Amino acid sequence: MRLSKIAKNIALCLVLLALAAFLIAPVMSIAINSPDFKSHYYLAIGTIDIDYINHQLFHETVRFYHELLPSASREHISLVTALTFLSLVPLPIFWQLRRASRRQLPNYIILLLTLGLMITTPILLWTDNKYLLGYFNPVVYHSPTMAALRPFLAPLALLSLLIFERQFALPTARSSTCPRSGGQSSCSIIYGKAGRWSVTASSAALLMLATSAKPSYTIALIPGLCLFAIFRYRFHRSVDWALLTIGFVLPACLALGALYLSTYINLADGSSIGIGFLTVLAHHVPLWRIPFQILLSIVFPAAVYLLYRVEARRHLFLNLSWVIFVVGALISLTIYEGGPRLTAGNFLWTSYIAVFVLMFATLSFLVERYSIERELAADESDLSQSSLSFRFIVAMLLFGLHVISGLRFYIQTLSEF
Repeated sequence: MRLSKIAKNIALCLVLLALAAFLIAPVMSIAINSPDFKSHYYLAIGTIDIDYINHQLFHETVRFYHELLPSASREHISLVTALTFLSLVPLPIFWQLRRASRRQLPNYIILLLTLGLMITTPILLWTDNKYLLGYFNPVVYHSPTMAALRPFLAPLALLSLLIFERQFALPTARSSTCPRSGGQSSCSIIYGKAGRWSVTASSAALLMLATSAKPSYTIALIPGLCLFAIFRYRFHRSVDWALLTIGFVLPACLALGALYLSTYINLADGSSIGIGFLTVLAHHVPLWRIPFQILLSIVFPAAVYLLYRVEARRHLFLNLSWVIFVVGALISLTIYEGGPRLTAGNFLWTSYIAVFVLMFATLSFLVERYSIERELAADESDLSQSSLSFRFIVAMLLFGLHVISGLRFYIQTLSEF
């Protein structure tokens, strides 16, 4: 029976990989002709020699396929590299949504939600530039380094919950002398050594790989985790300081420090990091439009938080993702690169990544609430059941608007490059 279940899960993973590749291959076969894909490909194989471009994960993968398939064209190698990363994106998302559904949703519904999340964009009112500048756009096709980073987002987001949430931490023992406050143990869980260090090592390794792909998520994640940990500690909630420090903060500081030294120290072109509100976006988008575009980027998560405000205030994943998003948004709006890279907007990626994780956390919360409400519906009145269903319907309609905009952007990208 156990082998049968494992075989079914493996088959399900293979189906997910195939469907993700099938979904993303058409648009990526066009996007690989973007200037970003071309320049990073030639950087990877050594046609262009620039020492301060640090996106090693994509470059090393290109070199691997270049050696493996020496007669393949640039287009084929770029496409295979992009699909290698992007096909992995739905795996952790699907399994988290499946866990949150508590067997109240069939697999095909969870699969549709997962694939919808992969192409979700802001609700688009203005599309006067092909990069959707001014929005916090969670789906970007033209950037190879974003493709390399995206598989790490959901795993890192879920691993970061272990810093704060006991139920994910698989404890093996707890001291019987721990005082209790409000029905919860107020002291830390004692983990098994193997489990604790495997989680810490996995977090550190994934964070280093993600930073080598693109540092954007790390830049938002670490201050977000630290702020959230301080808040939790202030209100006497559990924080695994060892996991936070060794699994996240220390490897992030090492990776980001190395990137900073290799990118900005003694750089001949005068590039630097500066602080200025809307300095980058002001070059691309009318200032009056930016607040509206930001709001259109978060209609679904904002509406869900308002509709379920009582339950949302107690949901760890949702609140942590909101904190990381706010940090990422502030970084994107206030920090820029000076010199010749001013208009490139490389710090905008931070908000793009953070809003994707926020969308994921919101969808996970919504699926969980739907499942809980379905379980409670058997013992509740028809009036209560109707009221709960109304919130869910409104939320899903708003998510559908994001997905429809994502389809629009998907089709638009097919004709852009």
